[in-house]
Parts: sequence; structure tokens; C-alpha cells
Amino acid sequence: MEVPQVQTINRIGCDRGQNNLAVVAPAKGFGKFFSGKEVKHRRRPNQKRRQSLQSAKKFRALKKWDKRERRWMESVNHTISSKVVRFAQYLNADVVIEDLEGCRDTMKQRKKNRVDSGESRHSWAYYSLEQKLDYKLALKGLRIIKRPAPYTSKSCSTCGTLGERKGHDFNCPNGHYHNADLNAARNLSRWDGFCCSLDLKRDAPQWRVPVDARIHVPLG
Repeated sequence: MEVPQVQTINRIGCDRGQNNLAVVAPAKGFGKFFSGKEVKHRRRPNQKRRQSLQSAKKFRALKKWDKRERRWMESVNHTISSKVVRFAQYLNADVVIEDLEGCRDTMKQRKKNRVDSGESRHSWAYYSLEQKLDYKLALKGLRIIKRPAPYTSKSCSTCGTLGERKGHDFNCPNGHYHNADLNAARNLSRWDGFCCSLDLKRDAPQWRVPVDARIHVPLG
């Protein structure tokens, strides 16, 4: 199969997480959210089932249960990655993601991950989505670009100032307020994932993306 050669002029950021499995956005305007509510709703009771099978030493049934859970998550990631690629195609954009390799969760987050079905399964799900994005983008002549993770969620995507994330919200000391995941996605897109706030005030590159481009994007 011949892969098309596309001259991209734009970049969109893709922030991965648990509250939202993925949020994609260019530097300005609205983003596309992929909620993690259904995954959490399914995984928490599944974790109790896994623990029950482990306690009963029913390892064959446990292995079968894990495979079923993984197949379902693979299907979810296929759906998300396909929609992200369509979004990227529409904007003629490469996709910038955080390089999560080597990152370590806080003790609080590790504990929460175990409740949600195990830290290793979260790490696998992130990698699975990354793999699918990589090969699907390549088939369209687009790229996935990995950038260091620090500060993408701590800097304001409007002015570059270090701010504070509280749950779903990001608060900037200069009065800018954003959805935290959308803020991180914009930072990845606009600042190309640099692991600093670029002297806090320096203007970021202006990618040529129509502000209202996402309103009529055919992602359904």
C-alpha cells in the first residue's frame, strides 16, 4: 500500500487521561472530548470480580476475564483513534502527544488507579491508543509527535503563566480559566510540548487553524 505524502501546516494536541480518555484540540477554539465515564463504570465492578476470582484461585477464569476486558478496551481505543485521525485529516494536522514513558504517578493517583482496575492496565490502555494513532495517522500521511510531559498541564495555554489544576479546572493567576484537559491539549498543540512555560510571556507560534473549524467537523 502506498502511503500518501502530506505537507501538514497544523498541529493538534492530544491529552490522554482517565476522566477523559483523550482530548484533542488545536491552539485556539473548541476541542473534541472522549469521556472516560463508561470505562470507569465498567472497570470498577470488574475489579471486584477479578479480586473474587483471584481469592478463589480460579486463574483460568481470571485469564478469560482479563482477555475480555482487554478486547473491549481495544475496541474503545480503535473508535477514539479513528475519530482523532479524521479530525487531524480535516485540519491537515499532525498530532502531538505527551511522552508518558518513564512517568510516575503520585501515591494518591497510584492508589486510585488500583481501585479503577490496576495501574498496569491504565499504562497499557495509553500505549494501545498511542499505537493505533501512530499507524492510522501514518496511513493518511500524517505524523504522531511525542513531546516531554512536564508543564503541559501546569501552564496556561493563553498566556504561558504557571497556574494550578484543581480537578477538571485549570486556574491561571492572570484570570484565565480553562478545562484542565483542554488546556493541556492546547499546550501540546501551540507550544509543541516544550517542558517549560517558554519564559511565561513569549508569544507562541500561531498555527493556521480556523477557530471555528471544529463546529462542523464530520466526526460522527
